[in-house]
Amino acid sequence: MSIKSILCLFSGERHDLNALGTAFTIRQEYRARLRILHIAAPPILAAETLGIGGYGFAAYGGGTAVEVLERDARELHDAALRLSREWAEKNGLGLEVEDIPPSAKGRDAVVFRTRIGSPAECLNAEGRTVDLIIAGFNNQADGDQETIRAGLYQTGRPLLLLPRTPGAVLSDTGFPDTVALAWDGSLSAGRAMRDALPFLLRAKDVYVLMAEEEGKYPAQGHQADVMGYLESHGIFPECLHIPQDGGVGRRLLEKSAGLGAGLLVMGAYGRGHVGEALLGGATRHVLQHSRMPLLLSH
Repeated sequence: MSIKSILCLFSGERHDLNALGTAFTIRQEYRARLRILHIAAPPILAAETLGIGGYGFAAYGGGTAVEVLERDARELHDAALRLSREWAEKNGLGLEVEDIPPSAKGRDAVVFRTRIGSPAECLNAEGRTVDLIIAGFNNQADGDQETIRAGLYQTGRPLLLLPRTPGAVLSDTGFPDTVALAWDGSLSAGRAMRDALPFLLRAKDVYVLMAEEEGKYPAQGHQADVMGYLESHGIFPECLHIPQDGGVGRRLLEKSAGLGAGLLVMGAYGRGHVGEALLGGATRHVLQHSRMPLLLSH
């Protein structure tokens, strides 16, 4: 399997350079189309979110609140464009800047596009026509997960997430030597396994991590089916069982780190009220505590 179209979400912050670097590395491997998307929040909406409301046009620091927000948004946009152009030039590529949806571009084209709106609105329009979405993530308890939820639940595409820690391995290599694949028999886990094939095929070591639940899953025959599927693609993993006590998310991270994995693949769970996407407990724990790249599918 191959990756022919990539969407990279880039805020313009330097801590998101791991994601940008990874996108260019994978693009080079597959000569894929790469679109860099910068999402800018509407200033009025941001003012309401901050509780400024009608005070948005009152004096605030270096201007009105809305003027300050607009200036900050412009600075981030300009930084995102500048850094994207630098990375394109470093890879011997040009950068096409667009403000509206383009016609089809050649495979070697790198496109920079800006959209104004919420992550859900922007990814509804941008995320469903690519093979892979790459983004950075803030692995802190108070990290903003709106973009991650939108990517998972609005697009139907796999989401490759790069932590903010300096020099995340995929930024340089694109593909890790060791991959851990979480398996529990769910639809999300099945999609994640399929979506991860480009990474599994290039790994030297693949581990399938199965959560043990006494008297239930995993059944021996089901384990054999998972192994058989991967072997049919030329991947020969080792299957390991992990206990569920202490929380599945914590156990997955501990085992993956102990194996020296450079990527953890897992199905992402979601639940909530109608129209509201909430991350499940294991997914949320992994996002808040992982120090390694993640490939999530829903």
